[in-house]
Amino acid sequence: MSTPLYKQLTNKLRQVPGSQRWYATATIILPTHATSEAPLWSPGHGYQQTLTATVYLRPRPDGADAVIIDQFAPGSPYELMEGPLTTWNLLGPDGVLRRLRAAYQLPLTHQRLLPDHPAVRYRCWVDQIEARITAHLPPAEYGHDAAAKVCLRRDGRFQVSFAIGVDPLDHWQTATVTAAAALADAAAEFGSTQLRLYQGITGHLSDPLLHHARRHLFDARPARPGTMLVPTR
Repeated sequence: MSTPLYKQLTNKLRQVPGSQRWYATATIILPTHATSEAPLWSPGHGYQQTLTATVYLRPRPDGADAVIIDQFAPGSPYELMEGPLTTWNLLGPDGVLRRLRAAYQLPLTHQRLLPDHPAVRYRCWVDQIEARITAHLPPAEYGHDAAAKVCLRRDGRFQVSFAIGVDPLDHWQTATVTAAAALADAAAEFGSTQLRLYQGITGHLSDPLLHHARRHLFDARPARPGTMLVPTR
């Protein structure tokens, strides 16, 4: 008999500095029947999807062509931002792959997209899945709880990842059971049985597409501002 989910969660919880809660990272792999109608989109040949439905990169010896789909504020139109980026622009402490809002400080061209644009349909599909999963989760603690995030895996399947926290001062065992029930409900939302838990908040495990991009698409050694992106072999 498998270990009850609340016991699995208890074993993975780790305290996060500066937070009252203890955290684990959860990933749910969505079954193919729930994602077969996903409206995938690409800006063109050679682009690699790096942040699902959001950032696309085409590596070049002297840099990278980037296409970014984002919404400046809730309710506003989506924008397509396009232009060349350096390694520092992408992977630096305030790089686009670490903090998407950094894109608005870069000299990229901006184009507003209509709601029926294929890139917008794809992004809205992802947002809708994230919202359905998030609805099952406990209330977030500002600064630590990571909202549910959809990632397109390299094997073509979609995965949802998020951090889930438990307050040890608020009836620890009961809170853990409640959090485990929320996890089960989130997985059941799409009929998934592939729920995995990791210790603490582990972004590199919960977003394999982005982790692959950082490690294998680019030379991610320490780079000074102005250093250009170089594809790895």
